[in-house]
Amino acid sequence: MRRPFWLDREGNCNEYKPIISDIFSLYLSGQGQHNILNFIKDKYPDASFLEKTNASTVMGWISKESAIGMWRGNKVYEAAIDEDTYYLAQDIRENRKHKNVRSNSEWPLSGLIKCKGCGCSMNIQESYNKKNKRYSLPVLRCSLTQRVGKRSPKCTSKGTFPLVVAHYFYFEYSRRIILERLTKSELNKERLQQESLLNRQLSKLKSKLDNYQAVIEEEEEAGNTKAARHAIKYTLAIEDEIEDIQNKLQALSQESRVESAGLILPDLIESTEEPKRFNVAMHQQQLFAFLDGNRLYFNKEQSFEYQGFESEN
Repeated sequence: MRRPFWLDREGNCNEYKPIISDIFSLYLSGQGQHNILNFIKDKYPDASFLEKTNASTVMGWISKESAIGMWRGNKVYEAAIDEDTYYLAQDIRENRKHKNVRSNSEWPLSGLIKCKGCGCSMNIQESYNKKNKRYSLPVLRCSLTQRVGKRSPKCTSKGTFPLVVAHYFYFEYSRRIILERLTKSELNKERLQQESLLNRQLSKLKSKLDNYQAVIEEEEEAGNTKAARHAIKYTLAIEDEIEDIQNKLQALSQESRVESAGLILPDLIESTEEPKRFNVAMHQQQLFAFLDGNRLYFNKEQSFEYQGFESEN
């Protein structure tokens, strides 16, 4: 078996442990394998083995049990990652709870606004005026219209739409809605992590209970009542632990049904001030706005209509 890059010959973590730690952190934040690989190559230029590494290898590292020190169900190495982080990553990988997002623009609204009519993304454009030596104010234009060279009959968006108005819609008009949505997602993430940990503990206890019950049957058949009673005492304690965990899981399930309307986590407010972080978060939540003529909305019940700028005389 090929030794993982973060372990030395004795099975202890070496100087490359921060790399695997960063890989898991980036994956849990919603980054895809290509973005992760590019990030660690830039951050760790002295790690020569990364030069020939391809993106699919990153997913292989994330899935390896050796990251938590395990090999074939036995603890044989020093753990580079804590078990909570490792198993949460496996949940995400298997169930695709987070979508991989590639943020290829500094614009915080890149790819977040769609033409209501054709469903295509609204591209952000800005033109440079050579005479005045400055850029014009950026605008939104339907990507389908841009691609075919003329306005498509399917499009309900007009020729262009001021990007500054879309900024106002996201960061002022809909700010609270967005922050509440992000808060709810973050709370659900914490709940899922707790459930994952409790379910692993429950599985281990049930396996242990099965083993003791098998021992009880064997000892009773052999007429060794003292050993059987000793094993029964352990099974009772295990059953109490199982009941306690099941109660905790039930409580978490009930909490997930309670709406957290109006609650905003303070840390998430900062995300609106970081373009790439905001863009990735919006893509993960699939929180796209639609442009229908001069009207922007997430849902038709709450929309914003742009009526043009008034010039001062």
